[in-house]
Amino acid sequence: HSFVYFIFDKKIYMSFRLAVFASGSGSNAKNLHSFFSSSDLARVCLFCSNVASSVAVKYAEKENIPVCLF
Repeated sequence: HSFVYFIFDKKIYMSFRLAVFASGSGSNAKNLHSFFSSSDLARVCLFCSNVASSVAVKYAEKENIPVCLF
């Protein structure tokens, strides 16, 4: 499972690791990353794209998020 457990206030929470798919500007992928970057619920750990030169891939590289090209 891709869960990370953490304890806060004597309760156990799960944190999800997300892979997002993008092929163009990646506006949805960027919004997901932005939203979850300030959340303990999940974090974007991987950008996947079929376009190596896409804006989404450049954003992921700038943010030091691993990229999977297919």
